[in-house]
Amino acid sequence: MTPDAASHVGLRTAAREVIAVLVAAAIAGMVWLIPMQEAWKKGWTDHDVNAAMGELVGATGDQVPRQGLFWMAVAALVLAVLHAVATALIPRHWLVHGVAAGVVVFVLWGLVFAPLAGDRTEFPGGVFGTDAGAAIAVVALVAAIAAGVAMARVHALVRSTDWWQRKHFDLRESIEGIFTDEKPEAGETGYRPEGFTE
Repeated sequence: MTPDAASHVGLRTAAREVIAVLVAAAIAGMVWLIPMQEAWKKGWTDHDVNAAMGELVGATGDQVPRQGLFWMAVAALVLAVLHAVATALIPRHWLVHGVAAGVVVFVLWGLVFAPLAGDRTEFPGGVFGTDAGAAIAVVALVAAIAAGVAMARVHALVRSTDWWQRKHFDLRESIEGIFTDEKPEAGETGYRPEGFTE
């Protein structure tokens, strides 16, 4: 391999890694924040994670939810970067990394964020959200594990070379395949699910 080709391969690998981290962070942030905010909106808890984050960083008035969302996104990006480093240093299946990341998120929320929110904002918190009711701990655990697993899976997919390769997809073959029992020969393209008949 020539030095030019090697540098292009290295550049592509780095670009895939950066994009994987950014996309994984965005997905993890959404998967974490949506259930947490829905629990607050539905009245299951008084622990408003987004607003508490906004107040913790010093925002006031209309800026509280915006700053909360911004700093949640920053936290998700930091988590995704740390996850990428961990996957490089400790190669394991993406599911193992995802569950581990979820446990880390839950522990950090329960032992750092929630107590700080309870002490420094108008929103109840306490250790693992105990001041805001038992429901928030359950929601936070589910949201954290889901966010960690989603982040790990997205990162593993987007950084792989296979995910970026163009795939052949023939829509006509796929539609025909729905209405026939015929299976494709080895090497043929198209999607022909079993069990469909005319």
